[in-house]
Amino acid sequence: MVSLSGTINVWYITFLGVLLGMINAFDIPTRQAFLPQTVGKENLGNAFALYSSLVSVTSMVGPAIAGLLIAAWGSGLCFLLDSISYVAVIIALLAISSSIEFKCR
Repeated sequence: MVSLSGTINVWYITFLGVLLGMINAFDIPTRQAFLPQTVGKENLGNAFALYSSLVSVTSMVGPAIAGLLIAAWGSGLCFLLDSISYVAVIIALLAISSSIEFKCR
């Protein structure tokens, strides 16, 4: 919303950068800790390799796509599409959460 409205300033970016760093300090180790529970011990090596590959590919492809979107339509639309993409992530996490609870019972 801030980018679309044109009211962005340096303090917003600084605050959001610090907030993202604090979130990632907990998020990344937590994801890696839950990986054995979600795939099982027999697939753990493949899961870590796939996770590492996915992180590497998205670190290269994501900024390239964002650059094209920003050049074509501006940063506001790029941020809007990024925030909409998190709906799919939330749905996937809910599906994983319900399957883990089902396995534990």
